[in-house]
Amino acid sequence: MPNELFAYMKDATRTIQSEYERISARSKEDPGTAGDNGEENWAELLRKWLPKHYHVVTKGRIMNAKGECSPQVDVLVLSPYYPPALIEKKEYLGAGVLAAFECKLTLEAHHIQKAIETARDIARLLPVERERTPFHELYSTITYGLLAHSHSWTKPNSAPQDNIAS
Repeated sequence: MPNELFAYMKDATRTIQSEYERISARSKEDPGTAGDNGEENWAELLRKWLPKHYHVVTKGRIMNAKGECSPQVDVLVLSPYYPPALIEKKEYLGAGVLAAFECKLTLEAHHIQKAIETARDIARLLPVERERTPFHELYSTITYGLLAHSHSWTKPNSAPQDNIAS
């Protein structure tokens, strides 16, 4: 028998699904606003699930100590110690960013490749204190991910998990 955690996860899933249906009904009218709504859905979910001392913001770039910036990222999770005076700025200090996420209403294959490129750009932007190794090339100090309300692989016999894994 599933415990309450399964019920909590199912409730969060239903909320995201309901929001996807609401947003996608108008997405053809204004794709930009639809994307903004989707990003805000994920940010709100993180705000509700993460401890309150983490800051969750939308749309920003990650900046290193030299002032170089990453491409824009949809949702960022900032350290509890992030300077309050800088939280509303859209260039976020890399040392204070814990996680960054791209958000898509409907995930397509090309989004995965673009997310990989952005992750690589972020990892290269931030200093590595140790000797550079293949591990350090693959892993950044910032957790990076891709969040989607749905995916485009809906035809019979399609294999979404295989598409993502390959």
